[in-house]
Amino acid sequence: MKIQLQRNKIQDKHKKIVFMHIPKTAGSSVNEYFTSIVGSEKSRTFAEHDIYSGKLAGDLISKYDFVSGHFFYGHVARFQDQALFFTVLRDPYKQLVSQIKWLDRYNLQHNLAEKNDLSRESKDIIEMIGQTDLGSVHQLDELLVHLPPYGYHLLNNLQSRFIIGDSGNFDPLSLRDIGFIAHNLKKFDYFCTLDQLSEVVPQVAMAAGYNDTPFDRHANRNDGPTEIDLRDPIVRKVLEKHILVDLLLYDMVENSAI
Repeated sequence: MKIQLQRNKIQDKHKKIVFMHIPKTAGSSVNEYFTSIVGSEKSRTFAEHDIYSGKLAGDLISKYDFVSGHFFYGHVARFQDQALFFTVLRDPYKQLVSQIKWLDRYNLQHNLAEKNDLSRESKDIIEMIGQTDLGSVHQLDELLVHLPPYGYHLLNNLQSRFIIGDSGNFDPLSLRDIGFIAHNLKKFDYFCTLDQLSEVVPQVAMAAGYNDTPFDRHANRNDGPTEIDLRDPIVRKVLEKHILVDLLLYDMVENSAI
């Protein structure tokens, strides 16, 4: 009985962790790390499904010690004092290419059933991507120039969009938004770039009261070869139109200017 009481006392010292998993930023590896040290029964990953189905983020944070998902900052901001908040940023060029590739996978025959379960707006963007030769810089440019509003929601400065926190914003972001984005990011207890994960993730674990467990970062499982050639300077200019704010934000984080 004394041993059990001692364990409970130790567990009470653990702080809860909320990980805002921005798409295509190696979040699956972060999820695996924290789930392994917190315990699967005390972890809730891909919690965006709960939130978008009407469950309250506060209830999830109360129930679980590690909550992770593709939810926007606005979904969890008012629960900031209940947990350590953590997020990861990725090189914006690579993040956007990975996001396009992820959406394009729904056009594969074996993913059509899964695609049919998506919203009409998502399917429209996926079909636009499927009709595009991504290896052609001209077709890639046509795709990104003619995005409908929901396309901006999925592809325009997505990392900054999550930090702004408005899941209903379908407008393109501009440099005038960077001050508000930086203001919100400062509210996170920890944030880092993908290259800093191995150093920062164990710090988050220790701050939450867990042992200093090394983080062995895995490569993004879905980032195989793609037709979009980031070595081509014209391709980068085409993409840059949709990641200008993300590029500025990433540079600020990389250079510790936030």
